[in-house]
Amino acid sequence: MKTWKVKKSEVLHSNPFFNLKKDIVEDFDGQEQTYWYTQETDGVMIVPITIKDEKITYTMVNQYRHPTSAMQLEFPKGALEKGESKEAGAKRELFEETGLKATWTKFMYIFSPSVGRSTCHVSVYLALVEGEPTNENAELSELGGGLEVVKVDADELLKKVQNNEIRDSHTLAALAAVMLQSDEAKRYIEGVN
Repeated sequence: MKTWKVKKSEVLHSNPFFNLKKDIVEDFDGQEQTYWYTQETDGVMIVPITIKDEKITYTMVNQYRHPTSAMQLEFPKGALEKGESKEAGAKRELFEETGLKATWTKFMYIFSPSVGRSTCHVSVYLALVEGEPTNENAELSELGGGLEVVKVDADELLKKVQNNEIRDSHTLAALAAVMLQSDEAKRYIEGVN
């Protein structure tokens, strides 16, 4: 695959979450361009579901997000730790944020949340979970207490999307991936139960 030629690259700022980079590149027309972007660790998101009496319930986290100055309803997610597999990272995030363990997982999709501004790719997993979620294991100290674990049934979740109550792009992309591949997942889940 043909790519732009990087003539110069520098890190303008670095912190534990990302590097802000500036590249001088030569584009496909031979023109020099300056491009700014963030270099980030890849992430994972897990869509935890329970099925009872043929009814699907999602476990989500409602957490405060400072850049939006609001609580955001999301699926558990986070950055991969060094040397960690994507599936292990998804299971870790599930437990850290909800106290739940997955009894079954399936890789669903990989997406890039901001292709023009970030190097980050997010891997989405679907998970069957059992038991009740708890805030006891949630990363409350890291998030300043701004995290609540909630259960949302499938119909309610779709209404929240329609009413513009779910604003997190990662959650919307993950939900779309699960819905688009739901027949395959449903066949597997029915075989498990």
